[in-house]
Amino acid sequence: MVKNNLGLEWVCDTRVDLVDQELLEVMSKAGCRTVWFGVESGSQKVLNRIGRNTTLEQIETAFKLCRRIGLQTACSFMLGTPDETLKDMEASLKFAEKLNPDWCIFNVFIANPDSKLYQEVLDSGKYDKLDDFLLSVKTDEFDYKSLLAVQRRFFRDFHRSPKQILKRVRREGVVNFAKRRLNPRAQKPVGIA
Repeated sequence: MVKNNLGLEWVCDTRVDLVDQELLEVMSKAGCRTVWFGVESGSQKVLNRIGRNTTLEQIETAFKLCRRIGLQTACSFMLGTPDETLKDMEASLKFAEKLNPDWCIFNVFIANPDSKLYQEVLDSGKYDKLDDFLLSVKTDEFDYKSLLAVQRRFFRDFHRSPKQILKRVRREGVVNFAKRRLNPRAQKPVGIA
């Protein structure tokens, strides 16, 4: 892409343990503008439990490298994984704020058939059945319905922070930012801000 000077801009998904400064610099020269990371949690305990094989330090380093090189960052977090607590989820929101990505989403963990965690959730008997196959973790602290409320609050709290509002104004321009928020028909009902 660099050699042929294609002039394409692109976005990629990757893991924090697969990038380094050299690779990110080459990606940027080749037209990459945004790197999306599956952070999953701001709790090392949860990262270990779900087998992520990454550390909070690796995550922070990847975000710092992207910023240094001029790449935008995006990330996703999972809420309600096996053995996760509400305190762990709050750690994820705080970690997202610390990382300060350009885009961030919080997803409710849904156990899918044929996955290791699905079998664990099924065997534990602690779940909400969402349909014939999909399961959501259920504990004394939360169930699927309350996880949706946590997800909405995290999305609102993260995206309404002054840092994030300023980023969106810079990205969209003042006029476009104002139009999107003042015209209800222009707002997207779902997705990232």
